[in-house]
Amino acid sequence: PDGERPPNANATFSDDGVAVMNAPKPALAETTAVEGRQHIPRPARSKQWLHWATVTSAYLFTFWARVAPSGIVDGLKDEFHVSNSLLGTLGAEYFYLYVIIQVPIGAAMSTWGVRKVTIAGMAVALVGQVLFSLAPAVLYLHIGRVLVGVGVAASFLGFVTVTKNWFRPEEAATMMGLSIAVGVLGATLGQSPLSAIADVVGWRVALLLYCAIPVGVLFVAFFCLDDFGPYAAQKSVTAADVAPLREQWRIVKGTRQVWLAGMVGFFTNAIVMSFSGLWATPFFEARYGISSASAGLISSAAFIGNAVGGPVLGKLSDKFHLKRSLSAASCTWQAVGMVVLIYTSPPIWVSVLLCFIIGFGVTINVVLSTVRSYLRSMGTEKTISLAGGVMNTLFLASPIILQPLVGIVLDAQKGDAEEPSDSDYQVALLVFPVCAAVGACLALFLKTEGQPGFGKVAPSMASIRFKQTDSSGSSADGDVELGVDPQHSNAAPSSASSDTGVATASGDPAVE
Repeated sequence: PDGERPPNANATFSDDGVAVMNAPKPALAETTAVEGRQHIPRPARSKQWLHWATVTSAYLFTFWARVAPSGIVDGLKDEFHVSNSLLGTLGAEYFYLYVIIQVPIGAAMSTWGVRKVTIAGMAVALVGQVLFSLAPAVLYLHIGRVLVGVGVAASFLGFVTVTKNWFRPEEAATMMGLSIAVGVLGATLGQSPLSAIADVVGWRVALLLYCAIPVGVLFVAFFCLDDFGPYAAQKSVTAADVAPLREQWRIVKGTRQVWLAGMVGFFTNAIVMSFSGLWATPFFEARYGISSASAGLISSAAFIGNAVGGPVLGKLSDKFHLKRSLSAASCTWQAVGMVVLIYTSPPIWVSVLLCFIIGFGVTINVVLSTVRSYLRSMGTEKTISLAGGVMNTLFLASPIILQPLVGIVLDAQKGDAEEPSDSDYQVALLVFPVCAAVGACLALFLKTEGQPGFGKVAPSMASIRFKQTDSSGSSADGDVELGVDPQHSNAAPSSASSDTGVATASGDPAVE
């Protein structure tokens, strides 16, 4: 009657004085969540770069392990008498479980954090690499190769998650590009340098020397890594606010842009992973009659191009918002470059340049940034780790199919000959320019924004943190369920604001 509110700072009241919600006051550490990402103080640069360097080193080892068989082809053939088909199988076995467990790893990364998953993965990878290096028979090569693939499976999502948790959204594509740039440099270490070292000390000792990388990552991760960073979703919501895995999967499964981007990555990744990663070195040996180490130098140009193109295209994408155009254009020049490289027999220096241009056009980081922007616009950013696992599964399905396929075609083409000829490779490698052309067509349909709303958001994801200040200056914090009539999910979204007039939600359940 006297116009004063009852002294309950934890409740909000309508004009007639009826309480409409009552939320308990959470811990102080959670009360700044509604201030938004842009208001979170930047962490120390040294800590940001330490986390980035650790997970990126793991990613470097991932790329090295992917292409390592191409650097020791001669040693494997001499000791185990492997055929082209078996060599393709050894290359693809790395990806078998790697691909299958991407989605579970995405969920584990969201739940347990980067540190725990990275430590477990690098330990398994180290065991697998040692087993492969000491293999007394082909069976142990297979087992070791699969274990390495399982162990490094978390490295990709590791740097994606660290980028999300430790860097601001506007830095995302650039930092992912830098991670990919450093990672693909590991592929160059697995070709010509590995071949040169193997010529001196043998392929087994050469592989063991590279085990220093996972050992170093394990040490730093154990003592220095944090599971979650200042921009992590877990820091801005309560445990009850995190969508269950089933609901996250429902959202990701129903988001067509995630699957479309995954298919673009499938086709653009095919050339680097399957051609440059395995078959380019023997192809150049057959064409130019050069040594394995020299041929590895030519194919390494693709990874160097990828290392340069990742951050450059990422920066252009962030600055000029050209995600879709860059993805389509890069796939187009990959297709043209592969046609010229395979079917015109250019001089060696032109082949080096073409490999560089082809690698430059791999825009995985731009594709990832496109999907992240799309998920943010849809209010479902909390699913980015799981979505990243789905996309990475599709990215890496191409070498599982194409590496053995090329080997089978080569064995069929060469007949009774000891080694395939240049014309045999021209038939077998036709699949790669075709893949790039299909990727260019699909990239035209990528989107960076969707229609915000709660149509596909689980009720547990439509909860945000809020801060309320009453007229006396006291504040209250709690959870707000943004009510939406499911029969009118296409209606204009509701908006909530604090008593200070700052909007905390506008149809976006991922406000943090």
